[in-house]
Amino acid sequence: MSGELWHRDPKILYPTVWREFERQSKINKDVIHKFQIRDATTDDIPQILQHMRENFLVDEPLCKILNATKNAEILEAFDSFWISKIKEKTALVCTLDCNPKLVVGVNITFVSTVNSTVPRFECEVLQHFTDVFSYMDKTANIFEIFQTDKILIAAGLSVDKNFRGYGIGVEILLARKALCKALNICVTTTVFTSVAGQIVAKRAGFDLLFEKQLSEIRQCIPGLDLPNDISHSIVIQLMFLKIL
Repeated sequence: MSGELWHRDPKILYPTVWREFERQSKINKDVIHKFQIRDATTDDIPQILQHMRENFLVDEPLCKILNATKNAEILEAFDSFWISKIKEKTALVCTLDCNPKLVVGVNITFVSTVNSTVPRFECEVLQHFTDVFSYMDKTANIFEIFQTDKILIAAGLSVDKNFRGYGIGVEILLARKALCKALNICVTTTVFTSVAGQIVAKRAGFDLLFEKQLSEIRQCIPGLDLPNDISHSIVIQLMFLKIL
């Protein structure tokens, strides 16, 4: 899931606003919410970490099974992982124009290269989480399929519970198009573990590349011990969107 050291071209303005959209408030129809999707910066880290803890870790199926919120050590390990990706300057954040500090959506996007190596973590839960994503990418042979040496991938798409229903997830995925074009990347892929995420991806124009039951994946990853009844009910999909 991580690669050899990759650097964003300093000629590309950072941070950049990649997409803007408006939605009528669900509470007050006279109010129009204006959103922007931009590069996440180190200034956003506190808000992003809080968002991911309160939304992504409690909703994402694999994190729920692995009980990713059970102690401070696991939470800190995920925090460190996300911070490292934000510092690569490719993660996306959605905010309100009227309150730029209010994070309503996050996508931990980052660039993986053909020479990427799979990271090892001391935290077993984080390791299992990343192992599943890496297994899907490796099994699908994404670099060979798309004949490229770099792909924009992700490890977490999340929308604030209070702002769901506005299509923010779709807009964040669509914002990847502009980001990829600026980075000269021809395809973006993501491993979607939830049905909701898979539906959002389809709405954004993503196509299915490869899918597998979690119960099958766990047999291929040493130490990944998951409840049999739960893992049988989860189908994980690797989806893609061509850019250029």
